[in-house]
Amino acid sequence: MTPLQANAPALGAYIEPATVPFTFGAPGWRVAAAAIVVLLLVAVWLWLRRRARNRYRRHALQMLAALAPGEVVYEANVLMKRICMMLYPREACAGLRGREWFAFLNAAVRTPLFGEEDVRLTENLYNTGPEIKTEATAPAGTDESAARAFAVRTEKWIKRHRYVARNTR
Repeated sequence: MTPLQANAPALGAYIEPATVPFTFGAPGWRVAAAAIVVLLLVAVWLWLRRRARNRYRRHALQMLAALAPGEVVYEANVLMKRICMMLYPREACAGLRGREWFAFLNAAVRTPLFGEEDVRLTENLYNTGPEIKTEATAPAGTDESAARAFAVRTEKWIKRHRYVARNTR
């Protein structure tokens, strides 16, 4: 037994302090509320900035979804070319076609999406002869399942490619 416990009856009843009422009037709550408001404003600003920066992706996906089955290969390839011309330096992507074009597209995503079948599928989109291709139709011998698979890979590329801020001089 401790001396305090031995002398407890002589000390009398314990005197408890009055309870402190809970209020939000303390300055710490004002600081916490201000910090939460600032964090929310920063989060909304970042979300709006990202949404504005990815507006071209939403628009491109809408355009891709609206393509007729016979136009998918040609127009999807043109759509990817337009995106690349907007995002990357013109010298890096304007003259690319065939294997070099798809290597460039695969370099912009973490896992390669396009392969040899896409090179074969698009090889006759570019005519190097005296006639210039003016029709936006699928190449001869293109089956609809291959065109649809190309459109799916194009959609994945649009969603996943890395955004590179263009150097504006």
